[in-house]
Amino acid sequence: REPGLISIGDYGGRTSSKIPAGSCVLADEPTVLLNADRFVADRRCLAMVDPYYEWLVRSPKYPPPSAVPAPASLVEFWRRGMEEADYVVFGPNAFRVPWTPELSAWFNQHFVLVDTWYASVYRRLD
Repeated sequence: REPGLISIGDYGGRTSSKIPAGSCVLADEPTVLLNADRFVADRRCLAMVDPYYEWLVRSPKYPPPSAVPAPASLVEFWRRGMEEADYVVFGPNAFRVPWTPELSAWFNQHFVLVDTWYASVYRRLD
C-alpha cells in the first residue's frame, strides 16, 4: 500500500464515479484526475499538467498564492479552460487558481458542486 492512501483513502474511485469517462475535465491538481482515470488530453479540452508552473511562467516574482493581483493572462487562461470543461475538480487547496472576483462570479454562474470529499467536483450547468 502507498503511504498516502492509508491517510486519505483511495479518492480515485469516488472522483471517477462523479465524472463520466471521456468528459472534458479541468483540475488545479492533475494528480486527482490521473488517480481517477479522468485525465483527458485532446483538442477540445485543456490538459492542465502543472497549474503551479502556469502561474510561475506568467508571474515568476509572485508565485501562488500571492497577494499581488494575478496576471490577466493567467486569469484568462483559467477562464478559457473552464469554458471548455464539462467538469472542474479542485484539490483540497485550490491556491493555484487566480480567483479574481470576476472569475469567481463567472464560475459560480456556470458550475454546480457535485461532490466534495478529498477533491471538490463541479459540473457545468449549461
